[in-house]
Amino acid sequence: MVIFTLLRVRLAGLLTGLLLLNTLTTFAQVPPGNALAFDGTGEYVTGTNSLLPQNNSPVPWKPGY
Repeated sequence: MVIFTLLRVRLAGLLTGLLLLNTLTTFAQVPPGNALAFDGTGEYVTGTNSLLPQNNSPVPWKPGY
């Protein structure tokens, strides 16, 4: 019974580590200085549909203002 408990703890730690690594590498894909929006599908949106200002614009609806 002790062996099963140790295996379960080790498996839980491994899964937690993989999830944390996946999260860190996902957020690390954003290049610094770019206004990017993550749409939740694994792709980064940089077009006019982005909720963030484009070209460091103070107004989101006027890109490059």
